[in-house]
Amino acid sequence: MKILERMNKLGFLKEKYLFGLVVLLSISPFLGVTFVPSLDGPAHLYNANLILELLSDNDFISKFYSLTNSPNPNLTGHVILSALLLIFPAFVAEKVMLIFYVIGFSFFFRRLVLVQNPKGVWLSYLGFPIIFSFVFALGFYNFSLGLVFLLWGLYYWIKKETNTLKVSELFALFLLFTLTFFSHVFVFAVFILIVSGRLFFSFFQSASPISASRKLTEFFLSSSLSLGLFVFYFASRPAAHNSVHNSFSQLAEDIVTLNPLVSYSRGREGIFLALVGCVIIYLIVVTLVSRARGRSKSNLKNDSWLILSILLALAYFILPDSNSLGGFINTRVALVFYLFIILWIGAQHLSNKLVIPAIIVVVFSHYQLVDYYSHCIKNMNEIAVNCHEMEEFVKENSVVIPLNYSDNWVTGHFSNYLGIEKPLVILDNYEAINDYFATRWKWESLDEDLYSHMSINDFRCLGKSSYLNQEQMGKIYLLILGNIDNSTDSCGKEKKEELSKYFYPIAKNKHCSLYKERES
Repeated sequence: MKILERMNKLGFLKEKYLFGLVVLLSISPFLGVTFVPSLDGPAHLYNANLILELLSDNDFISKFYSLTNSPNPNLTGHVILSALLLIFPAFVAEKVMLIFYVIGFSFFFRRLVLVQNPKGVWLSYLGFPIIFSFVFALGFYNFSLGLVFLLWGLYYWIKKETNTLKVSELFALFLLFTLTFFSHVFVFAVFILIVSGRLFFSFFQSASPISASRKLTEFFLSSSLSLGLFVFYFASRPAAHNSVHNSFSQLAEDIVTLNPLVSYSRGREGIFLALVGCVIIYLIVVTLVSRARGRSKSNLKNDSWLILSILLALAYFILPDSNSLGGFINTRVALVFYLFIILWIGAQHLSNKLVIPAIIVVVFSHYQLVDYYSHCIKNMNEIAVNCHEMEEFVKENSVVIPLNYSDNWVTGHFSNYLGIEKPLVILDNYEAINDYFATRWKWESLDEDLYSHMSINDFRCLGKSSYLNQEQMGKIYLLILGNIDNSTDSCGKEKKEELSKYFYPIAKNKHCSLYKERES
């Protein structure tokens, strides 16, 4: 006891240090590996490098790619990565951005809880289980960064909600709105909705220290540019088509079991997410009972979190899961739904005696989830490193065609690791096919058959005729991920015959093989 008392006097037992330890736990998966693999992460790194090559007027890269000429969302992560690539190696640049995401999400979630509920320090731990989700495993960096700017922006707005904003504060809010828009358009829409909702409720508060009309003016002054870009973005795009809807029963099961928070394995992660779900339900019940007994009063602005959560739940069941504008829509909506439910809980004044046991369960579950996440990253890191090792055997300003025979869904774009530090044209570049990223293909440089394979990111049945006599492409390299001998696709035999006839091996490791086109 004396040791604990002395530690307490020295400040070692303060709650903020525990919070810091949980944040360190959350970034620990990034520290023991070279790469932090995800489905789209390699593509983001590769395109960040392409941006630098295009800005430096690389003639070869410019024959195949150009920068988009419209202010689209999905740019923040690429700009940050490109800037970091000027200073750090690619694997360090990626880690710096991901550490910013984890720390930024944790810190601003905590600040957002405390700005509404100064005594709710323990409730600020509720955000940790949301950090790693299926969206993050997919490598949706722009969406993830958008959540950081969303929390930051909402914290800043609520903190200044009862004050008249100075010019510098208006500019800070302007930057937060703009950064959120350029991160992800859906997250920006949520930002606008929650601020608009709080403004709407402020008109019903007669004792407000500042007029609602004044705050409305400040809102429009700070968000006018991003709102204009938001309108322009949708006005300049064709209407959504090819919508795919999940069944109601599947959607209901997923949102109740917290399936959108599963990174890799529902079986391994489900039990700990179930504990988190039970904690959320428990705290909702505690809040409702506390209000029924008069121990806690409702607050119209704080309840805007709950109202928006209900609207998001409705949108979750109505919206398609994918269409021509994007994919995994239900997963993204569910993630923000969870976020606002726990922010509503965080705004409640609950007894620590009731809260702390629940938070112990949350921290324990988060530890178990992070431990499993670390295990998965370490396993995939070996494949990522093997892919990146092939880069030294490929000549600069060359074209690489990837053949993916891996049975791991996460490795879909691992071929992009070849081009994260060297100027290469890798024909698996889904970002350049879509019109809402920073780079785009110059289709005139590619054969129509080659384009058709690129559009589905599958080159396993691509024949030599597709790139024969294309002088602008130079000597072709083929990267094989996995074992082509285990191929079960219909053109596996033909592809092996083509390899032996037109290419020769130049490098091989456990997971990858690299071939170069023979001299004619």
